Amino acid sequence: MRAILLNTAESPCPGTHYAACTEFLEGFRDYGYTPGVATTIGDISCAEYILLSSHKVNIEYLEQLNALSPNSIYLLWFYFDYISKIPFKRYILTGEYWHHPPKLRRHLAWYNMIPGLPHYVPFMLRANESPERIGTYPRNDIYNGCFMGTPYKPEWVSGLSNILYHDINKHGLLPYSRRREIYLSSKIAFGFHATDNILNNHVTQRVFEALCYGCIVLSDNPVAEELTDGIVVYVSSKEDFKNKYNYYLSHPEDCETKRMRGYTWAKQFGTNRYAVDLFLNHRFN
Repeated sequence: MRAILLNTAESPCPGTHYAACTEFLEGFRDYGYTPGVATTIGDISCAEYILLSSHKVNIEYLEQLNALSPNSIYLLWFYFDYISKIPFKRYILTGEYWHHPPKLRRHLAWYNMIPGLPHYVPFMLRANESPERIGTYPRNDIYNGCFMGTPYKPEWVSGLSNILYHDINKHGLLPYSRRREIYLSSKIAFGFHATDNILNNHVTQRVFEALCYGCIVLSDNPVAEELTDGIVVYVSSKEDFKNKYNYYLSHPEDCETKRMRGYTWAKQFGTNRYAVDLFLNHRFN
């Protein structure tokens, strides 16, 4: 059984979204699937699940896919504007998960469509880890804090000592194994978000990765705290961030309590197995 991402010239999946999608597909491995990437249309044969991005949509190309693999289940990332033209017999619309109605107008319009869609499953950006391994990795605190991603809130961490701040715009994407190593070496992870994600009540993958590997997570997104039942700590300003950062550095007993709660929560909700399970359990009439 195969679960693949289509990444062709006609249906590209670029940049950070490619990384997120390929890591998401790894969650299928726990259910006996072989994840992979199709770089030509001929590579999709015998794939049970095919993930398509909407960075470029060509209906004629979709019809070619349907003719070649009519029995596949197509996972369609943000295809809301093309519903009437989708040729597939079995498909699931998907997109980033909004914990509450998003505030950006276009996303709110899509959000309001969801209750009327018979085949929709949210695309949960979670950690590429098996639940059984959470809490089993040895930790070795080297850094007081860490951040990896598009450079959000650099002014908040300016002047902090002994932190790792990896700007992917300057230094490129890190492989998952390296990100895991950094989390396991950090006391606190900075769960910073793009402004649009905060407005849309969307929590990014780095929050869940950090919980899986035992970090205390400070986040500028209040939904991250709500979604994790208070395990993630919301910080509302630079001053609030500095105060809570210093508090957790000087209170290891509170860190340990949060770490254990984080492991428990992440085992149930924080991995790509949980994200994939939502698709595998979707039923077609």
